[in-house]
Amino acid sequence: MTGDLTNTNRYTQQDPLRSAVAAAINAFASASIEISELIGRGALAGITGRSQGRNADGDEQKDLDVLADQIIRHALKSVPYAACASEEAATPEIGDPSALISIAYDPLDGSSNIETNMTVGTIFSVLPHRRSPFAGPGSEQLAAGFVVYGPQTSLVLTLGRGVDIFTLDRAERTYRLIRKQVQIPVDTAEYAINASNYRHWEQPVRDFIEDCLAGVSGPHRKNFNMRWNASLDERFHKTSIDEANRRGTGSMLVDSSFEELNEERHHGNMAASAWGGDDR
Repeated sequence: MTGDLTNTNRYTQQDPLRSAVAAAINAFASASIEISELIGRGALAGITGRSQGRNADGDEQKDLDVLADQIIRHALKSVPYAACASEEAATPEIGDPSALISIAYDPLDGSSNIETNMTVGTIFSVLPHRRSPFAGPGSEQLAAGFVVYGPQTSLVLTLGRGVDIFTLDRAERTYRLIRKQVQIPVDTAEYAINASNYRHWEQPVRDFIEDCLAGVSGPHRKNFNMRWNASLDERFHKTSIDEANRRGTGSMLVDSSFEELNEERHHGNMAASAWGGDDR
């Protein structure tokens, strides 16, 4: 593996489905570089953080949400897809019915953090085309990933055979592999959740969090750290990296189906490299 995200030849191997997946991921990578630069310039690029209304989910929509969505849509123009769903759109966009893939994404998760100069991210999922797009389980995904825009811009990616982490080389405008086959052991000492929504949680979620809060006197017999900053990809990434650097972690609560495949692969269920990797 060269360590460069643009090295897709060994992955595609002239396979039409793999080629379509690679095209989608390259489009998101390209768009994320532009989004990263836009976020870095902030107010100098006219980003105000002001509300533009609400999106289809009822979430407050900031100006950067709209701009990020436009950038991604432009990047995806050359990608053949059957359907494309953005969190900023009320309904999926129907594309080529003969295409092999459908795409779902959140252009800018955690945009409320922009005004306070905190981390935000992009989340995406590539799925096989089916008669009812986006109705299948997360395990059907062909690829899933997220981009974290912070002091560094990092792309966390799985193609179903392990999770790799790439960092943006700003000088060269390309992603470089920095961690290969990242895995999270089953044991954990951190979790991330919005505790203000306790009243809305189902009982199993309440029970799990209460067990964590009990610390060494609870059933887990250890103390936990909790992290929360309203950015799913940052929470997932930081919890993973912090614990992996210390001694490894496992279970964590996430609130988006886009992360399902990434979380599953983090646990080491598959074992080949994401890009250009081993097909054993």
